[in-house]
Amino acid sequence: MHFVYIFDLDDTLMSTSTLFTQPMAQYFLGRMNRSDLASMEMTYRRVIPQDPVLIHNLMALTGPKLLFTNGSRAHGYFSMQALGITSLFMGQFDANSSNALKPHAKVY
Repeated sequence: MHFVYIFDLDDTLMSTSTLFTQPMAQYFLGRMNRSDLASMEMTYRRVIPQDPVLIHNLMALTGPKLLFTNGSRAHGYFSMQALGITSLFMGQFDANSSNALKPHAKVY
């Protein structure tokens, strides 16, 4: 029997409320050009550290993994890239994928 694992991104896979409120993160995020994907990618890599324990734990799960976030597609992708977990996920469900966001029942 295989399970499909669905993971929320912010404050589950990474501590967004802690990471994004740090002074250095605030500095980089304040200067990030959200319309420039290269700028977003560089900022996320500076702000979000890789988590070897998270990578190990995700690798131990057999079965497909999906990311679930209220953030944009770019936020999900660049966050996974910075965390070093992109290759472990088969896709993501994000704000660009639906007209509703969590916790609206329509999303589930």
